[in-house]
Amino acid sequence: PKGSFYYYFDSKEEFALQIIRHFDKEYTDRILCSLRDESLSPLGRLKVYCQKNKQNIEERKCTRGCLIGNLSQEMASQSEVLREELEKVFFLFTDVFAACIEAGQKSGEIRRDFEALSLADFFAVLRAKSTRTTKPIDNFIELTFAFMAL
Repeated sequence: PKGSFYYYFDSKEEFALQIIRHFDKEYTDRILCSLRDESLSPLGRLKVYCQKNKQNIEERKCTRGCLIGNLSQEMASQSEVLREELEKVFFLFTDVFAACIEAGQKSGEIRRDFEALSLADFFAVLRAKSTRTTKPIDNFIELTFAFMAL
């Protein structure tokens, strides 16, 4: 009920902030698990992350997409507070990817002619929701690893 909602949250915007923060923690933990798995090479870690992400999207029949991506597309222009929180989350995700890519560059497994942070930005795949197929993800995985590997 409406009264219960406002007992827990001051506004819909506050509710959205809490959702973003909860998702951020859960998703970051999953990213860190894949991208910091020292039993795999850095390039292997990135591939595992992509395959897990693809599987997650397939299980949902390509209908949900990424909560952070969806909110950034729909709400960033509506609320400066939400835009700033979403931006923080994207920066955190990018930093995690960049650290893994840097490790691959140092080991000689990933090309060095691009900054790790620039390559990390490439990991934003939002089109699966709009096409309702994993084809964009398949193309992304194939092209990314062909491009980055030496």
